[in-house]
Amino acid sequence: MRPRTKADNQARLNAILTRLDEMFPNVTCVLDHSTPWGLLVATILNAQCMDERVNKVAPALNESSASTRASRETTNSRPMRFA
Repeated sequence: MRPRTKADNQARLNAILTRLDEMFPNVTCVLDHSTPWGLLVATILNAQCMDERVNKVAPALNESSASTRASRETTNSRPMRFA
């Protein structure tokens, strides 16, 4: 397989996203989140429990961890209780 250029990769990505939009129009996420980091954490939590429970703790998570750095510092310094 030949190495792809940046332009090739971008074109492939655009084709994939277009196809996904055609296959799954009007998709929404049932997990509450306000940042990409919050969505990642909510997705990981969702693998362990129900959507409703994740959405209960998501606001506290979003308040206490505005960024990945804040989350890392908080996690390392003291445990966070959400539930």
